[in-house]
Amino acid sequence: MVRVVKFLASAGIRQFLDIGTGFPASPNVHEVAQAVAPGCARGVCRQQPYGGLACSLHHLENEDNPADVVARYLPAFVPGSYLVV
Repeated sequence: MVRVVKFLASAGIRQFLDIGTGFPASPNVHEVAQAVAPGCARGVCRQQPYGGLACSLHHLENEDNPADVVARYLPAFVPGSYLVV
């Protein structure tokens, strides 16, 4: 999580959506992002690209069709956004 958030913040992403990345940890997504770029926001503005982190999909079985689960997020993403699984 730390590595990908640093990458996204360095790439200009300023908004992050944590989609169940696990138990609370320190540093959290926003602490990492704000360390790289202090202007990072905790909320998401629908008009600006953001980084979505969906890391808690390990519980899905093949018959749950994980690709379809992930694809359901994509229509909500603004062009230029990232989805990290």
